[in-house]
Amino acid sequence: MSESNRFGTFYVDDSSCEIGGQKHFILAAVTYGDEEDEVIRAWMDKKAEFRMPMFEEVRWNSKNLSIDQRREFVPIASRGTALIVLHDRSKQDAGILLGRQVSKYCKEFGLWGSDFVLTRILSATGRS
Repeated sequence: MSESNRFGTFYVDDSSCEIGGQKHFILAAVTYGDEEDEVIRAWMDKKAEFRMPMFEEVRWNSKNLSIDQRREFVPIASRGTALIVLHDRSKQDAGILLGRQVSKYCKEFGLWGSDFVLTRILSATGRS
């Protein structure tokens, strides 16, 4: 990774599910490291192939793509590293835990901003 690209980029999405009759919050962050430019290019090429607008989100339950078309995005998306939190209290608590995972990941891979990420999350939520 070049000196100018020492910050990690994480793409975050949220969802929820019920487990044992209780709502749980899911937050996931995906990073592609040195392959990010190549992955984005492949993703955009696939969208162009299916005549999707550049800024339209690819959703698994989307009606605008067939299931076979959606499956063609899986090998592209799976080239990254995913950090996932499943939490039973709140999306905010899940966000704090995800921030801690992102911070730890950044530290382990020598990426800048790891302390900044966690500090900003904790100060925004009034926690330490």
